[in-house]
Amino acid sequence: MPAVRQWLTTRRAVAAVLMVAVLLTIGLVAAGVLSHPAQVTAYATALLAVGAIGLAAGAVACYLEQREANRRQVGQLAAAAAADIAQVRIERHTGPGEFLEVIVDNGSSRAIREVYVWADVRGMTGRYHLGIMLNSGVARGMRNVPHGPGLCWQFRAIPPGTPAIFDQLRHASDNQPVPSSIPDHDITAYAEFTDVSGKWWRIDEDGNVDQVEPEPAPPSPPDPIDSATMFGLTGKPASQT
Repeated sequence: MPAVRQWLTTRRAVAAVLMVAVLLTIGLVAAGVLSHPAQVTAYATALLAVGAIGLAAGAVACYLEQREANRRQVGQLAAAAAADIAQVRIERHTGPGEFLEVIVDNGSSRAIREVYVWADVRGMTGRYHLGIMLNSGVARGMRNVPHGPGLCWQFRAIPPGTPAIFDQLRHASDNQPVPSSIPDHDITAYAEFTDVSGKWWRIDEDGNVDQVEPEPAPPSPPDPIDSATMFGLTGKPASQT
């Protein structure tokens, strides 16, 4: 434990200073150097000053060690959080000429929240938005919450160990699939969400994981949407739920 190690380090430093002082005093007395009261007073004053300097140096060393330990701990916690989020995976099941279908599999240890899923096509403006759908084509568990440029459809939460199927929100793309002339490698699916601490993360189908600071989006009135529900978290395409 860092606190115990620091306490022991300080005690060792004090003991070393006292030992040096005692040996020095014995030597000076034996040599007859400290034979006058004024000399004894001056020596005691100097000894106290040296002791104070030694204690101050020990305190500084303890502070530096604690700061380094804190820095290492922060780094370890950040690495652990990133490794856990890396267990959230996204996979696109469709390609050119089809309506998009993407699965977000939360393999992390905690729920992910405020989930946005979309796909970008290289060379095209705009985005393909995705959401949890019913057979009727009505989005469930979704709400319109602007988030950075071009994102608005947010899913409430995906529990740990749960896959969720997201289908293309056709009303947001004029009921058109991805053009068949687009090469498959020009399509990239993304998901952006918060962890339990409120930090934002972005993943893509190529396995990239990044912590992000989303840009502010202009406010807009939410569209009427059914109340939030966990319907659709079955790991099956919406057509089979």
